[in-house]
Amino acid sequence: MTHVFTALVVLVSLQITHNTASIALNRKAPKGTVEIADNLWCDATEITNLDWREYTNWVAQVYGQESAEYFAALPDSNGWRSIGSFSEPFVENYHKHPAYNDFPVVNITQEQAMAYAAWRTDRYLEQLLVKAKVLDNTPNYNADEVFSLARTQQNGWMHNGQPLVLSQYPVFRLPTSEEFRQLVAFNERSLQPLVEKCAKKKSCSECLESYPAQNLKSERAHHPEFLHTFQLSTTHPCLTSRNNHLVYIKGNAAEWVAENNRIGGGHFGDDLQEVDQAVVQVFDKTSGPEVGFRTVLEWRTK
Repeated sequence: MTHVFTALVVLVSLQITHNTASIALNRKAPKGTVEIADNLWCDATEITNLDWREYTNWVAQVYGQESAEYFAALPDSNGWRSIGSFSEPFVENYHKHPAYNDFPVVNITQEQAMAYAAWRTDRYLEQLLVKAKVLDNTPNYNADEVFSLARTQQNGWMHNGQPLVLSQYPVFRLPTSEEFRQLVAFNERSLQPLVEKCAKKKSCSECLESYPAQNLKSERAHHPEFLHTFQLSTTHPCLTSRNNHLVYIKGNAAEWVAENNRIGGGHFGDDLQEVDQAVVQVFDKTSGPEVGFRTVLEWRTK
């Protein structure tokens, strides 16, 4: 799933003030997000390798492939070596090969995840302003001029000779620990009807053989081949065909939350019981192949 430049699905409101003139626009949250509560949406899946390459390609265009900004955005592919010599092919291929486009990006730090969320905020808001004809629809890759929410708030962004003031604006970020627990509870409620429906349908027999109904409750079938569980995170037909739940919020890869050095959920190295019990815990490494992330979206007022 590409999380930034896709179609839009959930109604929200954006207001733009030019000097004393105010324009109210109806805008929508990105496709691939699920409405969890009032003013809280969450990515349906973990951020994927394709999403991350979109990000690093943009950084390379703006700052250059030899820049500190570009190197700071790259995943630590050597992290695969921490789980055994059999993972050596993933050191070279996992983050780059198209076969892994829909797999969750891992081996990134909490700081990198937060930087991605800030970048996504900027690009999504830029997209909204282009659609509103406030910004030109011309890509700007000049590092000193590229649009960002921070620059708009700090220095004012000029539009038709007047400072652009946003009275409301979208923000992507990591969920807090409490919000992560809220996501898990939301998912348990939304998945239960699917579990019951699949268990009764003969047409789901093949699906259930590799993805047992009882394991759907924790969004993870435990396979020795950990990579198979990664693949299911964004391509499993029963899960990705619906837009009212979160795929693998408790399993597959654990996920960074906003509090320092904390992750939510279990991961491919855990057994099913550990996945069910793991909600939020301390992570004692800066990154690893067992940890990815997803973002939540909220709208803030000035």
